[in-house]
Formats: sequence, C-alpha cells, structure tokens
Amino acid sequence: GDNTYSITDSATNLAASSNGVLTLASSVTANTNATKAEADTIAEFEKAVVYSISDTATAIAGGSAGGRNEAVDITATTAATIAEATTIDNAGNSGDKTYNIEDTATAIAASNDTFVTKAGTVTVSGTANVTQAGTISGFTKAVVYSISDIPDNALTAVSDAYNEAVNITISGVISYAKAKAIDDATNTN
Repeated sequence: GDNTYSITDSATNLAASSNGVLTLASSVTANTNATKAEADTIAEFEKAVVYSISDTATAIAGGSAGGRNEAVDITATTAATIAEATTIDNAGNSGDKTYNIEDTATAIAASNDTFVTKAGTVTVSGTANVTQAGTISGFTKAVVYSISDIPDNALTAVSDAYNEAVNITISGVISYAKAKAIDDATNTN
C-alpha cells in the first residue's frame, strides 16, 4: 500500500537527512530555525522544505543564495554591515528579513534612505565627519552617530547634523560662531 506522511523535525536533523528520506514525505517542515550552514544543505534537497534562518549577519551573507532564497524568514542575530545587509535584503525568501546595521560612517552615508529604513536599528561604528553627518541626518531612519572633525569643517550654525548626533568633537581651535553652533545643538550629550 501507500504510505503518506509529513515530516516535522529540527533544522539540524533535516539537514542531516537525505533526499531518499525527505522525498517520500508529502511535506517537510523545520520546527526550529536553521543556521546558514543548515539552510545551505536543506536548500540542496530535491524536496521542498519549509524553514527559516537565524544566524549571524556574516554567516547569512556568506552562505549560498539558494539557502537564503528558499527560506521563509531570515533573522540576523548580529548587526550587519551595509554589504551584508544588502545581501540579506536581496534574498528572494518568502517572509521577513530582520537585521540591524552597524558600519562606518563612510558606508552608511554612501547608502540611501530607502535602504537604511528597512533595518531595525542603524549605528555608525566609530565617528562621522561633519559632511557624513549631514548626509546621515537627512535619512528618515534615525541613525546613531557621533561627530569628530577638524575646525575648518565645523559648522557656524546649528543643523540636523549636530542635533541628531550623540557627541560632537571638533579637535582644535574654533571661532566663537562655530563654538556657539556646537553649544546650541540639541544633540544627546
């Protein structure tokens, strides 16, 4: 006679299985999140398997496109760089993509508002110069950053670049107008 059954098991056990076993089932579902390595293995099976991925941003971005594309949801457990977030965001998975971004001011300022808005949180590692802060403060998404720059680049009037910063550090001697702009800023420190 015919045997009809579905398989529901951990992603670890499914990744350790084989085409011979999985293709006999009417459906196969992982009841735990797969690591990126497990997802890459599961995606190679002939039988479609329902699974989601939860792993570091580096692991997810470094895995196969097939593993990302066949997943339902993708969750990065660590902050992603702009490059890693782009790879995750470009996945063709059927569900949600969840990630935070932490990268240099250069990388974040070179990105765009539409893209960074997709992240949960966005944080500049290190500091931004005044020009980068001006670009970043123009994003709809709140970005956590501090400013560090030289006197020639300091602003003479308060702007969103200053107001949205955590800390503002201008190294060197500045004019009264530039000092007043820093002092009048509504930044968090």
